[in-house]
Amino acid sequence: MSLDLPVAPAPLGARHDRRSRPRATPPVARGGNAVASAALPLHQPPVGWRRALGVVARGLSGVVMVALVATVVYLWPVAYGGNSGIVFVAGESMLPTYTSNDVVLTRKQDSYAVGDVIVYTIAAGDVGAGHQIIHRIVGGDGVSGWVTKGDNRKYPDSWHPINSQVLGRVAHSAAIGGTLRSIFVLLLAPWVWALAAMAVTFWIAWTFLAARDAEAEDVSTADAAVIIGVDMIPEVAGGGNDGIDPGRCPYAGTARCATCTTRFEDRRCA
Repeated sequence: MSLDLPVAPAPLGARHDRRSRPRATPPVARGGNAVASAALPLHQPPVGWRRALGVVARGLSGVVMVALVATVVYLWPVAYGGNSGIVFVAGESMLPTYTSNDVVLTRKQDSYAVGDVIVYTIAAGDVGAGHQIIHRIVGGDGVSGWVTKGDNRKYPDSWHPINSQVLGRVAHSAAIGGTLRSIFVLLLAPWVWALAAMAVTFWIAWTFLAARDAEAEDVSTADAAVIIGVDMIPEVAGGGNDGIDPGRCPYAGTARCATCTTRFEDRRCA
């Protein structure tokens, strides 16, 4: 049973002042079946840095993935349908342009010209069949055969490779020592590339999953403001609990309902 007490009208100047109006107090427990802390706010802002970290992590993962794919496509060897090749220089036939142990990167071309330094494979049936030669084109053509010669040689080669035998034209070169060459050869091993691809794949997958979990935790933290039990309803200042439906959030249908993140009876009120 409620007791209605007369309330004196507010002064004329304060009737339209929102600060003078009574405000709802935080929810309190009734019946002892639910526990809540009045210190907890009704609205807890999301932890923005976690969401920002997730965005940055996904962005970096995307950049790494694009760079990795571009590198693999560019360096895919001619033997497997690509356009690149990596060759180590041996001997002194190309001095002073290239020295022994230099590493060169070749690129397959639609056509070649006199002056290009190319890498070609000696045709089957010729002396040294299957070996790779890095020499400069000094004449001929790609149909009847190119005439090649080492920069440090007086006479041209006895082989005349056609375009199908040419692995590519030298695009880049680097001088490395014997130790670095051994390391480089090891890094070019197929099993090393396979392990590297697996490691990068797992890292990218872990980054995406971690970012997703962080964002999900961010959202759940924002939603878990004050848990209201079955017997917990707000106590409005200036009156009792009579006339309030315990199964309905008092903010439902009001302007505050649109932005409210409070859970009422373990579910959203709206």
